[in-house]
Amino acid sequence: MKENKKLIITGLVAVATIASVTGVSAHNSESREAIKAAIEANSYSTFQEVAADSRISETINSEEKFNQLVEAQELKEAGNTEAAQEIRDELGLKKGKGGNKNPEVKAAIEANDYAAFQAAAGGSRKAEKIDTAEKFAQLVEIHALREAGDNEAAKALKEELGIGHGDRDGNKDGGRHSKGQNQ
Repeated sequence: MKENKKLIITGLVAVATIASVTGVSAHNSESREAIKAAIEANSYSTFQEVAADSRISETINSEEKFNQLVEAQELKEAGNTEAAQEIRDELGLKKGKGGNKNPEVKAAIEANDYAAFQAAAGGSRKAEKIDTAEKFAQLVEIHALREAGDNEAAKALKEELGIGHGDRDGNKDGGRHSKGQNQ
């Protein structure tokens, strides 16, 4: 298992290196995946290499902070999102991908107000995915499940809705992230 992770990390480091040499932004999906793989493998030296040109390297700039980030990721994977977010807050990292950064969007979801959601979300990626009242109702249900502490059911519904842990198009075979790393 560890050898597979090392092989994946080596491949991702190569992709990130090629991307940086060809002038591709350090924030592309390959770079994010390489950073995520380094965190999952608990490899600070790999993290330093693949995150060198990203914003996260400004915050996670010591092995101690990296270890805290690894701990936060492990807590999140174990379902303890509150403790994970506390560590991320201590580190000065933004709320994870599942969070609503726009308070107006969050308020619309909490009020179950689709029209307010459309106005607040505008042309965002979330608005593109949640483009019907039916999908919005599912988003409200996801929020309610999270509030009730049922993260597994919320996660399953997110994936069914196409806003789960796949790429930006909702595909499960690549792209954005698999467990929600944010930078």
